[in-house]
Formats: sequence, structure tokens, C-alpha cells
Amino acid sequence: MNKKAEKKSPMMERAGIWYLKKINKKTQPERIDYQAYILDNQERDNINRIEKQAIINVVIAGTLSSIASGLAAFFSDSLIDENASIFSNENLLYWGIVIGVTILASLIEIIYIYYDVMAKTHALAVAAHMELFPKDTDEELIAVPIVRAALELPNKKEEDINIDPRKESSKIFIVLATIFYKLKISVSNFILKALVKRMLGRAISRAWLSFISVPVCAFWNGIVCWMVIREVKIRVLGPSAVNEILNKISISLDTISDKGKLALLRAIGSSIVRTADLHPNLEYMYRSFSQRFGKLPDAVIDDTHLFLAELNNVPDNEKEIVLQTLVFACIIDGKVNYREKNLLVNAFKTCNIPFQFSDIDKLRKHFRNGQLLDFNLILK
Repeated sequence: MNKKAEKKSPMMERAGIWYLKKINKKTQPERIDYQAYILDNQERDNINRIEKQAIINVVIAGTLSSIASGLAAFFSDSLIDENASIFSNENLLYWGIVIGVTILASLIEIIYIYYDVMAKTHALAVAAHMELFPKDTDEELIAVPIVRAALELPNKKEEDINIDPRKESSKIFIVLATIFYKLKISVSNFILKALVKRMLGRAISRAWLSFISVPVCAFWNGIVCWMVIREVKIRVLGPSAVNEILNKISISLDTISDKGKLALLRAIGSSIVRTADLHPNLEYMYRSFSQRFGKLPDAVIDDTHLFLAELNNVPDNEKEIVLQTLVFACIIDGKVNYREKNLLVNAFKTCNIPFQFSDIDKLRKHFRNGQLLDFNLILK
């Protein structure tokens, strides 16, 4: 049995896969493109249309949910006993109505959003002519990462890959980022209410303040949906782009030394460490290269300092292919953070090769937009 399959997947992930398979039986791509990351103008327009519609739908859902909560607070405002504490027993009926309506509206909103985002996720795959469930490929490599992106589930840390994505990351920063993400709507509501109250004073009642959450919720729904759908698109385009990268440099891989092969794997591992996340596209890239090389001596893969230090020991005629692989690893998740940029600068400097980040950023944008990757753009 596949080692990955032995570990039971989260319930939401299994539900997402089930629903995606259900949609897939009804609507399949007109054709399958093995270079799915290369999109023509009509396909790009279609994908952009799907993205916009997904964002509009969740904004409307958030607006309606917030309006329902606001209406419950507005019409129940007369039940509040002004002479008692706002959270006293005398005001339990008010809070029961407001909280009850809010929970019900939120549940309906969440169910609808998950349903619609999953439907749009499948539509993106169809628009890109991508096969989500190929017969000879484990769904863990293709469909599962896409489902996890759609449901905002964190990426897995695979035990059979000897790379710790958070090896060089601050644990405090990770915790603070998670807390901020969870509190974004509550903090935004508090700040906006305080500003409105300060500007309008007594001109606005407590009941009307309940509707402040409408634009806040709609705004955050739109932002989060935009981020989710963008990430889904990147994961849809990723595997075929990795295959194309591997095919383009396959001739060089036939004669590369063991030191060069190890440097290539460390280039991918270093990118994973600098992003502090095992992105599915990077996982797919690492597995594809590792499988292409076969058995190599056990070595540390997830140490960026070791990668840079050992670059000097790579034969000069192989350094360019290592740098190309590093660039592709940095852009294959659709973004290049400042830690990856610093890694690129140091790697190119170590190899004494001119470095133009603008060209690499252009390559990243080409990938995200579904345009043909210009393999000559990196090293001129």
C-alpha cells in the first residue's frame, strides 16, 4: 500500500475529493492538454471570468449573511434593558436572537461558499484542459493539493521527503501570522465601528452600528476568495509546467554528475525552506527530479547554507543548470518572497553569473498568467 495513503486524510479533504469527482463525472474537459500551463487568449479570458464570478459570489454571500445578522440586531434593539448590564440576564433574549440568527446565517454562508468555490475550482481545471484524476497518477499529487487550496487547508508535511519546510523559520512569526489571519474580520469590525462612532457620534444609534459588518465581511470575503482562487489556478498550472521544465533540461541531466544532481535537489529543497511551506508544485517538482535521478547517496537537502557552500564544488559546466532549477523552484508556487530573492542573489553571486531579478519576476508572471515559459530569459 502507498505509504501516503495509510494516513487518513481530513474529513473536509475527503468530502472535497468526493464532490470534485461527482462534478467531474458530469463535466469533463473537451480535451486534455499535457502542457496545461500554456493558455491561449480565450482560455485566459475564460479563467479570468471564472475567478471574477467566484469573487462576486462570495461577496454577495458575505453581504447577505451580514445583513441578516444586522437586521436581527436592529429589530431586537428594543429588547435591550438600558438600566441593566448589556450582558445581564435581562438581555439574554436579545443576545439569543442575534447570536442564533448570526450562527444560522454564517452556516448557510459557509456551506454555500465551499460549494461554490469547489464548483469554480473544477471549472478552472476544465478551462485549463487539465485532467484532475489521471488513471496512472496518484490523486494525492494532482487533485488533493487543488482541493486543499480550495478549502483553505494547510499543505501537508510529507514524511517520505527529508525536507523540513520550517527549518529556518521563526516559530513566533508563524504563530502571530496565524492569529492575525483568524482575527482579521473581528479587528476590522472593531476599528471601523470605532471610526464611524467617532465621526458621527450620537447621530448613529447602536442598532445601525450592527450593519457596519456588512462591508467589512464583504471586503474580506472578496480578498480571501481572490487569494484562494489564485492559488487554485497556480496549482492547476503547476504539474504540467514542472514536466515541461524537466523536459527542457533533460538533455543536460543525462550527463550531469552526482554532485550536480545533489545540488539540483538542494536547490529545490532550499526554495521549500525559504518559503517555509511544502507547496504542492514544489513537492511535485522535487519528486519528479528525485525520480529522474534514481537512488542518490543520503545527504542533507534542506540546508540553504550547505547548498550555497557546496555550489563551489559543482563543475562549472553544471552550475547554470543548477541556477535554472533554482529559479524555476522559486517561481513555481507563483510568488518569490524576500528570503527566496536573497537566496537567488547569493546563489548567482557564488557562481559569478550576472543576476537580473526583473527577468525572473517576468518569468513568474508568465507562469501565473498561463503564458509560455521563456527558458532563455534566465541565463542570457
